Amino acid sequence: MTGDWGELGIDKVVVNATYQPNPAGPLVHTDGWTFAAPNEPARPFNVLIDRENPVRRYRYTTQVFLKDLANIESKARVLVKDDSTAQRDLVIHPANEFRPIQIALEAGPIDWNVTRQVDVVLKYDDPAHEFQAQQLFSFRQDRLAPQKWVVYPQDPELRGYEITFAYHLNDADNTYFRLAPVHSTEEAVIVPGPFRGAPRRVQLIPAVKAEDVRGISAEILFEKGGYRFHRQEDFGADDLKPRWVQIPAPDPDPKSDAYQVRWSITTADWDVQEYAWRHMTTAQCLLGDGTHGVESIRLVFTRSVAEAGLTSLVVTVETLTPTGEVIDDDTLVLRGAATEAATQLLVLQASPLAYRYRLKKVIGADSQSVESTTNHARRLVVDL
Repeated sequence: MTGDWGELGIDKVVVNATYQPNPAGPLVHTDGWTFAAPNEPARPFNVLIDRENPVRRYRYTTQVFLKDLANIESKARVLVKDDSTAQRDLVIHPANEFRPIQIALEAGPIDWNVTRQVDVVLKYDDPAHEFQAQQLFSFRQDRLAPQKWVVYPQDPELRGYEITFAYHLNDADNTYFRLAPVHSTEEAVIVPGPFRGAPRRVQLIPAVKAEDVRGISAEILFEKGGYRFHRQEDFGADDLKPRWVQIPAPDPDPKSDAYQVRWSITTADWDVQEYAWRHMTTAQCLLGDGTHGVESIRLVFTRSVAEAGLTSLVVTVETLTPTGEVIDDDTLVLRGAATEAATQLLVLQASPLAYRYRLKKVIGADSQSVESTTNHARRLVVDL
Protein backbone atom coordinates (compact mmCIF):
# COMPACT_ATOMS: atom_id res chain seq x y z
CA MET A 1 0.00 0.00 0.00
CA THR A 2 1.63 3.26 -1.11
CA GLY A 3 0.94 6.97 -1.44
CA ASP A 4 0.14 9.95 0.78
CA TRP A 5 -3.23 9.46 2.46
CA GLY A 6 -3.34 12.71 4.37
CA GLU A 7 -4.24 14.95 1.44
CA LEU A 8 -7.16 12.72 0.46
CA GLY A 9 -8.41 12.26 4.01
CA ILE A 10 -8.34 8.45 3.78
CA ASP A 11 -9.32 6.59 6.93
CA LYS A 12 -8.69 3.05 5.77
CA VAL A 13 -8.43 0.89 2.68
CA VAL A 14 -10.07 -2.53 2.44
CA VAL A 15 -8.81 -4.97 -0.19
CA ASN A 16 -10.59 -8.20 -1.10
CA ALA A 17 -8.86 -10.66 -3.43
CA THR A 18 -10.09 -13.77 -5.21
CA TYR A 19 -8.12 -16.50 -6.94
CA GLN A 20 -9.74 -17.49 -10.23
CA PRO A 21 -7.69 -19.77 -12.51
CA ASN A 22 -10.20 -19.62 -15.35
CA PRO A 23 -11.76 -16.21 -16.15
CA ALA A 24 -15.01 -17.97 -17.05
CA GLY A 25 -14.79 -20.47 -14.22
CA PRO A 26 -15.84 -20.40 -10.58
CA LEU A 27 -14.16 -18.38 -7.84
CA VAL A 28 -11.78 -20.63 -5.92
CA HIS A 29 -10.61 -18.67 -2.90
CA THR A 30 -11.34 -15.25 -1.38
CA ASP A 31 -9.65 -13.30 1.38
CA GLY A 32 -9.69 -9.71 2.66
CA TRP A 33 -7.45 -7.24 4.49
CA THR A 34 -7.78 -3.82 6.06
CA PHE A 35 -4.99 -1.24 5.83
CA ALA A 36 -5.09 1.68 8.28
CA ALA A 37 -1.94 3.38 6.97
CA PRO A 38 0.07 3.34 3.75
CA ASN A 39 3.23 2.04 5.44
CA GLU A 40 1.74 -1.14 6.88
CA PRO A 41 3.49 -4.36 5.86
CA ALA A 42 2.29 -6.36 2.88
CA ARG A 43 -0.24 -9.11 3.51
CA PRO A 44 0.09 -12.61 2.03
CA PHE A 45 -2.63 -14.20 -0.06
CA ASN A 46 -2.25 -17.96 0.18
CA VAL A 47 -4.23 -20.14 -2.22
CA LEU A 48 -4.12 -23.73 -3.42
CA ILE A 49 -3.23 -23.65 -7.09
CA ASP A 50 -4.04 -26.07 -9.87
CA ARG A 51 -0.65 -27.29 -11.11
CA GLU A 52 -2.15 -28.46 -14.40
CA ASN A 53 -3.44 -24.93 -15.14
CA PRO A 54 -0.59 -22.43 -15.65
CA VAL A 55 -2.93 -19.44 -15.36
CA ARG A 56 -2.43 -17.43 -12.20
CA ARG A 57 -5.28 -14.91 -12.16
CA TYR A 58 -6.38 -12.93 -9.14
CA ARG A 59 -9.31 -10.57 -8.96
CA TYR A 60 -9.25 -7.75 -6.41
CA THR A 61 -11.64 -5.12 -5.13
CA THR A 62 -10.43 -1.92 -3.48
CA GLN A 63 -12.61 0.04 -1.06
CA VAL A 64 -11.37 3.44 0.09
CA PHE A 65 -13.05 4.91 3.19
CA LEU A 66 -12.72 8.64 3.89
CA LYS A 67 -12.58 10.46 7.18
CA ASP A 68 -15.28 12.99 7.97
CA LEU A 69 -14.57 16.61 8.80
CA ALA A 70 -14.27 15.81 12.51
CA ASN A 71 -11.73 13.08 11.71
CA ILE A 72 -13.63 10.55 13.85
CA GLU A 73 -15.39 7.99 11.74
CA SER A 74 -15.29 6.61 8.24
CA LYS A 75 -17.45 8.11 5.54
CA ALA A 76 -20.11 6.03 3.84
CA ARG A 77 -18.68 7.09 0.48
CA VAL A 78 -16.78 4.15 -0.95
CA LEU A 79 -14.85 3.58 -4.16
CA VAL A 80 -15.11 0.03 -5.49
CA LYS A 81 -12.68 -0.91 -8.23
CA ASP A 82 -12.64 -4.41 -9.72
CA ASP A 83 -9.71 -5.50 -11.76
CA SER A 84 -7.99 -8.69 -12.81
CA THR A 85 -4.28 -9.23 -12.63
CA ALA A 86 -1.79 -12.03 -13.11
CA GLN A 87 0.91 -10.30 -11.05
CA ARG A 88 2.24 -12.18 -8.05
CA ASP A 89 2.73 -8.91 -6.10
CA LEU A 90 -0.04 -6.30 -6.13
CA VAL A 91 0.81 -2.67 -5.28
CA ILE A 92 -2.22 -0.46 -4.63
CA HIS A 93 -1.96 3.36 -4.72
CA PRO A 94 -5.31 4.76 -3.46
CA ALA A 95 -4.49 8.27 -4.68
CA ASN A 96 -4.28 6.95 -8.25
CA GLU A 97 -7.51 4.98 -7.99
CA PHE A 98 -9.48 7.49 -5.96
CA ARG A 99 -9.09 11.08 -7.19
CA PRO A 100 -11.72 13.50 -5.88
CA ILE A 101 -13.13 16.17 -8.17
CA GLN A 102 -12.53 19.56 -6.56
CA ILE A 103 -14.24 22.59 -8.10
CA ALA A 104 -13.55 26.14 -6.89
CA LEU A 105 -16.42 28.62 -7.32
CA GLU A 106 -15.89 32.37 -7.35
CA ALA A 107 -18.28 35.24 -8.11
CA GLY A 108 -17.41 37.19 -11.25
CA PRO A 109 -18.33 40.82 -12.06
CA ILE A 110 -22.04 40.71 -11.15
CA ASP A 111 -24.21 43.84 -11.18
CA TRP A 112 -25.82 43.65 -7.73
CA ASN A 113 -28.05 46.62 -8.52
CA VAL A 114 -30.18 44.32 -10.68
CA THR A 115 -29.27 40.94 -9.15
CA ARG A 116 -30.40 39.80 -5.72
CA GLN A 117 -28.98 36.26 -5.72
CA VAL A 118 -27.24 33.79 -8.03
CA ASP A 119 -27.73 30.05 -7.51
CA VAL A 120 -25.25 27.56 -8.94
CA VAL A 121 -26.15 23.88 -9.12
CA LEU A 122 -23.31 21.43 -9.77
CA LYS A 123 -24.26 17.87 -10.65
CA TYR A 124 -22.11 14.80 -11.17
CA ASP A 125 -23.72 11.72 -12.69
CA ASP A 126 -22.25 8.24 -13.19
CA PRO A 127 -25.10 5.98 -14.38
CA ALA A 128 -22.80 2.98 -14.82
CA HIS A 129 -22.14 2.90 -11.07
CA GLU A 130 -25.57 4.29 -10.12
CA PHE A 131 -23.78 7.19 -8.45
CA GLN A 132 -24.93 10.81 -8.45
CA ALA A 133 -23.84 13.89 -6.51
CA GLN A 134 -25.44 17.32 -6.57
CA GLN A 135 -24.99 20.50 -4.56
CA LEU A 136 -26.43 24.03 -4.57
CA PHE A 137 -24.27 27.11 -3.99
CA SER A 138 -25.63 30.65 -3.63
CA PHE A 139 -23.95 34.03 -4.00
CA ARG A 140 -25.32 37.34 -2.73
CA GLN A 141 -23.80 40.77 -2.37
CA ASP A 142 -23.17 40.04 1.32
CA ARG A 143 -21.99 36.47 0.62
CA LEU A 144 -19.24 36.59 -1.99
CA ALA A 145 -16.59 34.37 -0.40
CA PRO A 146 -15.22 31.67 -2.74
CA GLN A 147 -16.79 28.24 -2.26
CA LYS A 148 -15.62 24.71 -3.00
CA TRP A 149 -17.31 21.56 -4.24
CA VAL A 150 -15.72 18.14 -3.68
CA VAL A 151 -17.07 14.94 -5.26
CA TYR A 152 -15.68 11.46 -4.69
CA PRO A 153 -16.36 9.63 -7.96
CA GLN A 154 -16.78 5.89 -8.31
CA ASP A 155 -14.98 6.09 -11.67
CA PRO A 156 -11.82 8.20 -11.31
CA GLU A 157 -11.66 8.72 -15.08
CA LEU A 158 -15.11 10.31 -15.27
CA ARG A 159 -14.29 13.95 -14.48
CA GLY A 160 -17.04 15.95 -16.21
CA TYR A 161 -19.99 17.54 -14.44
CA GLU A 162 -23.05 19.64 -15.21
CA ILE A 163 -23.46 23.26 -14.15
CA THR A 164 -26.67 25.31 -14.03
CA PHE A 165 -26.95 29.03 -13.26
CA ALA A 166 -30.17 30.49 -11.83
CA TYR A 167 -30.81 34.17 -11.13
CA HIS A 168 -33.07 36.08 -8.74
CA LEU A 169 -33.40 39.66 -9.98
CA ASN A 170 -33.76 42.71 -7.81
CA ASP A 171 -36.91 44.03 -9.51
CA ALA A 172 -40.49 44.64 -8.43
CA ASP A 173 -41.64 41.43 -10.13
CA ASN A 174 -39.05 39.27 -8.29
CA THR A 175 -38.02 37.87 -11.67
CA TYR A 176 -36.39 34.42 -11.52
CA PHE A 177 -34.93 32.44 -14.39
CA ARG A 178 -32.64 29.47 -14.88
CA LEU A 179 -30.33 28.95 -17.83
CA ALA A 180 -29.96 25.63 -19.59
CA PRO A 181 -27.34 23.30 -18.01
CA VAL A 182 -23.90 23.12 -19.61
CA HIS A 183 -21.23 20.42 -19.33
CA SER A 184 -17.82 21.30 -17.95
CA THR A 185 -14.54 19.69 -16.95
CA GLU A 186 -12.93 22.85 -15.57
CA GLU A 187 -11.65 22.86 -12.00
CA ALA A 188 -12.69 26.49 -11.48
CA VAL A 189 -16.03 28.20 -12.07
CA ILE A 190 -16.31 31.98 -12.36
CA VAL A 191 -19.97 32.73 -11.70
CA PRO A 192 -21.19 35.26 -14.32
CA GLY A 193 -23.85 37.92 -13.98
CA PRO A 194 -27.32 37.33 -15.42
CA PHE A 195 -27.01 39.60 -18.45
CA ARG A 196 -24.00 39.16 -20.70
CA GLY A 197 -25.50 40.95 -23.69
CA ALA A 198 -26.66 44.48 -24.45
CA PRO A 199 -30.32 45.08 -23.52
CA ARG A 200 -32.74 44.50 -26.37
CA ARG A 201 -35.23 47.25 -27.25
CA VAL A 202 -38.66 46.48 -28.69
CA GLN A 203 -41.09 49.18 -29.80
CA LEU A 204 -44.85 48.78 -29.32
CA ILE A 205 -46.79 51.05 -31.69
CA PRO A 206 -50.54 51.57 -31.17
CA ALA A 207 -52.39 51.79 -34.50
CA VAL A 208 -55.92 52.88 -33.58
CA LYS A 209 -57.87 56.14 -33.56
CA ALA A 210 -58.03 57.62 -30.10
CA GLU A 211 -61.76 58.39 -30.35
CA ASP A 212 -62.53 54.75 -31.23
CA VAL A 213 -60.93 53.14 -28.16
CA ARG A 214 -60.65 53.33 -24.42
CA GLY A 215 -57.28 51.64 -24.32
CA ILE A 216 -54.90 48.87 -25.43
CA SER A 217 -53.31 46.22 -23.24
CA ALA A 218 -50.23 44.56 -24.76
CA GLU A 219 -48.01 41.71 -23.53
CA ILE A 220 -44.52 40.98 -24.75
CA LEU A 221 -42.72 37.67 -24.17
CA PHE A 222 -39.00 37.04 -24.69
CA GLU A 223 -37.57 33.56 -24.07
CA LYS A 224 -34.02 32.40 -24.54
CA GLY A 225 -31.88 29.64 -23.04
CA GLY A 226 -34.25 29.13 -20.15
CA TYR A 227 -34.55 32.88 -19.51
CA ARG A 228 -38.09 34.25 -19.68
CA PHE A 229 -39.04 37.93 -19.76
CA HIS A 230 -42.70 38.96 -19.64
CA ARG A 231 -44.03 42.51 -19.57
CA GLN A 232 -47.48 44.05 -19.86
CA GLU A 233 -47.89 47.58 -21.18
CA ASP A 234 -51.20 49.45 -20.98
CA PHE A 235 -52.04 52.37 -23.28
CA GLY A 236 -54.88 54.77 -22.49
CA ALA A 237 -56.88 56.58 -25.18
CA ASP A 238 -54.98 59.76 -24.29
CA ASP A 239 -51.59 58.02 -24.44
CA LEU A 240 -51.25 56.16 -27.74
CA LYS A 241 -47.69 57.17 -28.54
CA PRO A 242 -45.17 54.44 -29.48
CA ARG A 243 -43.41 53.00 -26.45
CA TRP A 244 -40.04 51.31 -26.14
CA VAL A 245 -39.63 48.26 -23.89
CA GLN A 246 -36.09 47.45 -22.76
CA ILE A 247 -35.39 43.76 -22.21
CA PRO A 248 -32.30 42.55 -20.31
CA ALA A 249 -30.73 39.71 -22.31
CA PRO A 250 -28.74 36.72 -21.01
CA ASP A 251 -26.44 36.47 -24.06
CA PRO A 252 -24.80 38.81 -26.59
CA ASP A 253 -26.31 37.28 -29.77
CA PRO A 254 -29.41 39.19 -30.94
CA LYS A 255 -29.65 37.15 -34.16
CA SER A 256 -31.21 34.23 -32.30
CA ASP A 257 -33.70 36.37 -30.36
CA ALA A 258 -37.40 35.51 -30.47
CA TYR A 259 -40.24 37.74 -29.32
CA GLN A 260 -43.96 37.16 -29.06
CA VAL A 261 -46.62 39.83 -28.63
CA ARG A 262 -50.35 39.76 -28.06
CA TRP A 263 -52.78 42.56 -27.28
CA SER A 264 -56.39 43.44 -26.64
CA ILE A 265 -58.27 46.61 -27.61
CA THR A 266 -61.12 47.98 -25.52
CA THR A 267 -63.38 49.94 -27.85
CA ALA A 268 -65.28 53.12 -27.01
CA ASP A 269 -68.43 51.09 -26.32
CA TRP A 270 -66.51 48.68 -24.01
CA ASP A 271 -66.22 45.78 -26.43
CA VAL A 272 -62.92 43.89 -26.06
CA GLN A 273 -61.11 42.70 -29.19
CA GLU A 274 -58.41 40.12 -28.42
CA TYR A 275 -55.51 39.22 -30.73
CA ALA A 276 -53.55 35.96 -30.35
CA TRP A 277 -49.80 35.66 -29.76
CA ARG A 278 -47.75 36.66 -32.79
CA HIS A 279 -44.07 36.07 -33.45
CA MET A 280 -42.13 39.24 -34.15
CA THR A 281 -39.56 39.34 -36.93
CA THR A 282 -38.44 42.93 -36.22
CA ALA A 283 -37.95 45.08 -33.14
CA GLN A 284 -41.22 46.93 -33.87
CA CYS A 285 -44.73 45.63 -33.31
CA LEU A 286 -47.91 47.28 -34.55
CA LEU A 287 -50.80 47.05 -32.09
CA GLY A 288 -53.51 47.49 -34.70
CA ASP A 289 -57.21 46.87 -35.17
CA GLY A 290 -56.83 45.47 -38.69
CA THR A 291 -57.92 48.75 -40.29
CA HIS A 292 -55.22 51.22 -39.35
CA GLY A 293 -51.49 51.20 -39.75
CA VAL A 294 -48.60 53.51 -38.91
CA GLU A 295 -46.21 55.26 -41.26
CA SER A 296 -42.95 57.02 -40.49
CA ILE A 297 -42.78 60.54 -41.92
CA ARG A 298 -39.49 62.38 -42.29
CA LEU A 299 -39.11 66.13 -42.70
CA VAL A 300 -35.90 67.59 -44.11
CA PHE A 301 -35.28 71.35 -43.89
CA THR A 302 -33.23 73.26 -46.46
CA ARG A 303 -31.40 74.98 -43.60
CA SER A 304 -31.38 74.86 -39.84
CA VAL A 305 -33.87 76.72 -37.66
CA ALA A 306 -31.13 79.06 -36.43
CA GLU A 307 -29.84 79.73 -39.96
CA ALA A 308 -33.37 80.73 -40.97
CA GLY A 309 -33.28 83.38 -38.22
CA LEU A 310 -36.06 81.74 -36.24
CA THR A 311 -36.44 81.48 -32.48
CA SER A 312 -38.35 78.23 -32.94
CA LEU A 313 -40.28 76.30 -35.54
CA VAL A 314 -43.57 74.54 -34.83
CA VAL A 315 -44.33 71.78 -37.37
CA THR A 316 -47.66 69.97 -37.55
CA VAL A 317 -47.69 66.92 -39.83
CA GLU A 318 -50.98 65.36 -40.98
CA THR A 319 -52.05 62.22 -42.82
CA LEU A 320 -55.11 62.55 -45.04
CA THR A 321 -57.63 60.32 -46.81
CA PRO A 322 -58.28 60.81 -50.55
CA THR A 323 -61.24 63.03 -49.59
CA GLY A 324 -59.03 65.28 -47.46
CA GLU A 325 -60.11 63.98 -44.05
CA VAL A 326 -57.34 64.20 -41.45
CA ILE A 327 -56.65 60.76 -39.98
CA ASP A 328 -53.89 61.72 -37.56
CA ASP A 329 -51.52 64.57 -36.80
CA ASP A 330 -48.46 65.27 -34.71
CA THR A 331 -46.86 68.55 -33.66
CA LEU A 332 -43.11 69.03 -33.22
CA VAL A 333 -41.21 72.01 -31.82
CA LEU A 334 -37.70 72.55 -33.21
CA ARG A 335 -34.96 75.00 -32.27
CA GLY A 336 -31.34 75.85 -32.96
CA ALA A 337 -29.34 73.63 -35.33
CA ALA A 338 -32.19 71.23 -36.14
CA THR A 339 -32.27 70.40 -39.86
CA GLU A 340 -34.65 67.44 -39.86
CA ALA A 341 -37.36 65.72 -37.84
CA ALA A 342 -39.32 62.48 -37.90
CA THR A 343 -42.64 61.25 -36.60
CA GLN A 344 -45.00 58.29 -36.85
CA LEU A 345 -48.60 58.85 -37.86
CA LEU A 346 -51.72 56.73 -38.08
CA VAL A 347 -52.93 55.76 -41.57
CA LEU A 348 -55.68 53.69 -43.16
CA GLN A 349 -54.13 50.47 -44.48
CA ALA A 350 -56.48 50.09 -47.48
CA SER A 351 -56.46 53.75 -48.51
CA PRO A 352 -54.06 55.81 -50.68
CA LEU A 353 -52.04 58.05 -48.41
CA ALA A 354 -51.27 61.74 -48.54
CA TYR A 355 -49.31 63.98 -46.21
CA ARG A 356 -49.28 67.67 -45.41
CA TYR A 357 -47.36 69.89 -43.05
CA ARG A 358 -48.19 73.21 -41.45
CA LEU A 359 -45.42 75.49 -40.17
CA LYS A 360 -45.48 78.14 -37.51
CA LYS A 361 -42.31 80.23 -37.73
CA VAL A 362 -41.59 82.07 -34.49
CA ILE A 363 -39.26 85.09 -34.25
CA GLY A 364 -39.39 86.47 -30.75
CA ALA A 365 -43.01 87.41 -30.05
CA ASP A 366 -44.01 87.30 -33.73
CA SER A 367 -45.12 84.24 -35.67
CA GLN A 368 -45.99 83.36 -39.25
CA SER A 369 -47.99 80.33 -40.44
CA VAL A 370 -47.26 78.43 -43.67
CA GLU A 371 -49.15 75.44 -45.09
CA SER A 372 -47.83 73.00 -47.66
CA THR A 373 -49.62 71.36 -50.53
CA THR A 374 -50.61 67.70 -50.30
CA ASN A 375 -47.69 65.34 -50.89
CA HIS A 376 -47.73 61.55 -51.34
CA ALA A 377 -44.06 61.08 -50.42
CA ARG A 378 -43.08 60.03 -46.90
CA ARG A 379 -40.07 62.35 -47.10
CA LEU A 380 -41.15 65.97 -47.03
CA VAL A 381 -38.65 68.71 -47.93
CA VAL A 382 -39.41 71.93 -46.09
CA ASP A 383 -38.05 75.19 -47.52
CA LEU A 384 -37.03 77.57 -44.78
